[in-house]
Amino acid sequence: MPEIAKLTYFPLTGAQGVDADHVLLRPGGVVGDHEYVLYNPANGQRVSEKERHQLLQLQPILAEGCLWLYREGQELLEVPPIREDMAPEVTVHEFDDPTPCYDAGNKAARVLSEFVGDAVRLAVKSQAWLHGGGIPPVFRRNAAMHIAVAESVADLRAQAPAASFDYRRFRAQVLVEGEEPYGELGWVGRTLVSRQSVIDVVREAKRCIVTALEPQTGENLKDVPKLFKYLNEQAGRLTGKAVFGVYGAPRLQSPHQIAALSVGESLAIY
Repeated sequence: MPEIAKLTYFPLTGAQGVDADHVLLRPGGVVGDHEYVLYNPANGQRVSEKERHQLLQLQPILAEGCLWLYREGQELLEVPPIREDMAPEVTVHEFDDPTPCYDAGNKAARVLSEFVGDAVRLAVKSQAWLHGGGIPPVFRRNAAMHIAVAESVADLRAQAPAASFDYRRFRAQVLVEGEEPYGELGWVGRTLVSRQSVIDVVREAKRCIVTALEPQTGENLKDVPKLFKYLNEQAGRLTGKAVFGVYGAPRLQSPHQIAALSVGESLAIY
């Protein structure tokens, strides 16, 4: 039976992830995941690691409502809790989804603009959005959870043995082991059930050029054209985008219900 091998969440979209033995789930996904986002104040578009590779050098720490950002072990910025009743409301277009957010203030904007070399601002997503409000999580372009399979990662690593390659390259929150390579593509429309949670697998995960970037430095590994072709062959079609892993959404009965996942838990597939 497949089981959970690793769990990772990404407090700041585009920055490094945080590994965990245990995570909580809400309707919008893993608690602490993709809560903060950089955006372009001129057009409201999300600033991604594709545009600003420096983001991949940032290690975020999220605790007690505060966000700390570190670079090479040195603190770059501390962001105190953002009160929704006092912060300016902004709409950030993330993966084409208009996402309600609250601006983190001028200090964060100044520090991060200097860091990436362009005018950017930091925002935190609204609690309503994080708890599944607005566009339902199953229909969001960036679905609630990305689930990858260790055997698929190992197979893909074998196709590019000279590359620096691990599952974080695909920025998955959940890594499962104990499945055939690319067997996860058969999970779409099915349900993953653990001791603590139920996850609906809603669609395949089509990956972009971010998979060409080394997950900590942003260095372009230059093996993506070959890997994209290989992944399309595994999926049995040519779509123009690589398919790797699947997207899922926690099945919860109310916006404020919480579930959980832990490393080592078995997953039944229905």
